[in-house]
Amino acid sequence: MMPTSSMCQFFNQEALSGVVLIIGEQMFFAHKFILAKSSDVFRTMLCKQAWRKGGKQVVQLNETLECQLVFDKFLKYLYTA
Repeated sequence: MMPTSSMCQFFNQEALSGVVLIIGEQMFFAHKFILAKSSDVFRTMLCKQAWRKGGKQVVQLNETLECQLVFDKFLKYLYTA
């Protein structure tokens, strides 16, 4: 099993990602497993039938400007915590 810190190497990397998150003008490559294991909200979203089909999903997140400014830090935290 990989140490948690090694998961950081996959942060915002297209390789093996299954989700593209768009927030404001920013785009992030993410991994469904990381999102689901780290967030009840993402887990609920990912368990819906629409998320189970193959291919990369593109998700537009509508967040406040304050959230947009720190979303990269939040997402990186999910990969490293």
